Amino acid sequence: MKENRRQNESNRACSDCRVAKEKDVVNLLQYPETTIFGQTVPKKYFYDKLEVNAKMKQRFVNDVEEIIWLYKLAPETLNVQKGEQVNEIEIMLCPLKDVECPVDVFKFISQKIPYHIVFILQYGESYRLLIQYGKDSFVSPWHPKAELSLKIEGQTLDRIYDGFVGQLTGIGNKDSESLQEIIRLKKEIKKLSDKIETFQRQIRKEPQLNRQIEMNSEARAMKQQLQELKKELDKFDI
Repeated sequence: MKENRRQNESNRACSDCRVAKEKDVVNLLQYPETTIFGQTVPKKYFYDKLEVNAKMKQRFVNDVEEIIWLYKLAPETLNVQKGEQVNEIEIMLCPLKDVECPVDVFKFISQKIPYHIVFILQYGESYRLLIQYGKDSFVSPWHPKAELSLKIEGQTLDRIYDGFVGQLTGIGNKDSESLQEIIRLKKEIKKLSDKIETFQRQIRKEPQLNRQIEMNSEARAMKQQLQELKKELDKFDI
């Protein structure tokens, strides 16, 4: 049922493309010619289907020049198998009018549209990648065109998509279970590190000595917890 829904959405997106205006696109990622789709998708297709506030919708209209469906990665375009979770990967090129265009716009789209999308954001000669993984979104720094890279690695679309996330996050090529656990640990480490930093500032401002002693004890416990999380992360050798 879910696969049919995804396919229906994909078909509707295809029908919304301006087929008469196929783009003479550059093969930015040096993918096989069979994967190049190269058609413009009207911005209206995205924001009409999303419940966005007026401010976000206006930024999308004003800051995004166009959306080009650049690549379609699927069994019929690559010599790979469908995955258990990923049946097709769409890669969209989005030239921007404003480098400050909020990436939240693209995160929101990724979360709401029921198939897997990688966005290539372009401003002038600089590029960055955005990918959604579960409830998390990952965005690369800006790179010149010569440094733009996203390698296709794996024999199923699940492995290819996990590989994209691994490349973008710097985690590397891991299986899906390990990738999810690494992301979870990194989030917990960041959250706890921020909490410790805030707590230590509070300790320095605390005027009562007895309370300072109690707070220092709490801080040591949090630091110990942080070290345990880091040890768990180290097991993955990243």
